[in-house]
This record gives sequence, structure tokens and C-alpha cells, in this order.
Amino acid sequence: MFLPALRAQLSQGDVFRGITVNDPSGAPRATTVGVLSHDCEIDKPGERSHYLLVVEIRAPADAGAGNWGNIRSNEAWNALHIPAGPNVPEGYADLGRIYRIDKGVLEQALANGQRIGSMTDDGREALVYALTSFFLHEDVAP
Repeated sequence: MFLPALRAQLSQGDVFRGITVNDPSGAPRATTVGVLSHDCEIDKPGERSHYLLVVEIRAPADAGAGNWGNIRSNEAWNALHIPAGPNVPEGYADLGRIYRIDKGVLEQALANGQRIGSMTDDGREALVYALTSFFLHEDVAP
């Protein structure tokens, strides 16, 4: 799911550690996130692409024992299993935890070395299918 080396530019499917998001109560906290916004949205200058969407990447223990098996076999409608990569620990993209953040935050995190993984094209496609299935509540895999 992950490339052996990071992509040259900020891209859909990149995983960052230590990104501050506001949880549902409004309290800020640092977490690991994956970029959902498409590359063409990331590359565009101006107000329209000033913010990007990210999804929280959570640890297996956060899923609970009863759910982890379903997530790991990609049978959970609200999560995408994230297998371990070169610098990315195994976990899952919690599709119920999507955040809108300033693109500058990710650009600064990129400069600070907080990006820990870049997804392969197949991984990015799996992310898109999981996200679409989550919002439509039906399986849209090819």
C-alpha cells in the first residue's frame, strides 16, 4: 500500500504524524492523518484549495477486539485497513473522523519531516473506493 520512498510532493494518500485536529468536543489534539484531497486540489493555488481533507489513521487497539478483525479483512464500511509500510505502523483510516485543515499546516509538516508514508497508486485507489463506499453506504469496489 505504501511506496518504498516518499513522493516528491504533497499528495493524496500521504500519511503525516503529529498533525493537530479538533476532536468533536473542539479540543485540539495531535494525531496521525492521511490526505484525502486529490492531487489536483492540492496543486491549485488560491482560496478554493486553501483547505484540504484528511482522515485520522488510528491504531488497531482503538478499534476494539470485536471490530479489528472486520477492519483487517476490509469488511468494515467505516474504515480502511492500513497495513504496515516502511515507516507507517499497521492501523486503519477511520472514515468517521474526517477533518478539514489548512493546506499550510501540511506544507509545514512536510518541511518538518512529519510525513511518514506515501501511498502507491493502488493504495490511493483503495482509499477512494473506501471513502465512496462509506458515503454511499454501498460497495463500489471494481
